[in-house]
Amino acid sequence: MRVRSFQAADLVLLTAPAGPGLQAGQAYLAPGLTPALGSSLVHAGPAFTVATDDGRPIGCIGLVEQWEGRALAWAVLAGDAGRVLVGITRAVRRFLDLGRYRRIEAAVPVGFAAGHRWARLLGFTLEAPVMRSWSAGRDFALYALIAPENRADQAAGG
Repeated sequence: MRVRSFQAADLVLLTAPAGPGLQAGQAYLAPGLTPALGSSLVHAGPAFTVATDDGRPIGCIGLVEQWEGRALAWAVLAGDAGRVLVGITRAVRRFLDLGRYRRIEAAVPVGFAAGHRWARLLGFTLEAPVMRSWSAGRDFALYALIAPENRADQAAGG
């Protein structure tokens, strides 16, 4: 497993016909994983790609910065990412502990049990259901990772 900077093409490579496809709970995202979306995410905030030793992306993870101290987390994982999920989880924890954010939100589709488990493993807390807001009107659960007060003050420059 290698961790490298996220590149726009990585999203498309996750859905390559010769590859394992996306994990079951994210398969519906495949049609929207376009080069244009990848390009947008490159410029939206920090992001990285987890790849196999031969360079094939198995996970793309990042943040969309909304304003100072606040970001939305996103992650797209290949169907075979489970075999290195412990390593991916460690990399994501280090990534989320950058100290720049008071609040990081993550949206997990209702019914995606593995996604809910992973959000909790990463330290996110369930805040609320959000109805008919996800793509195609899907329901999702809003999770948040809140920085401790002293770290939040440092992130805000205070």
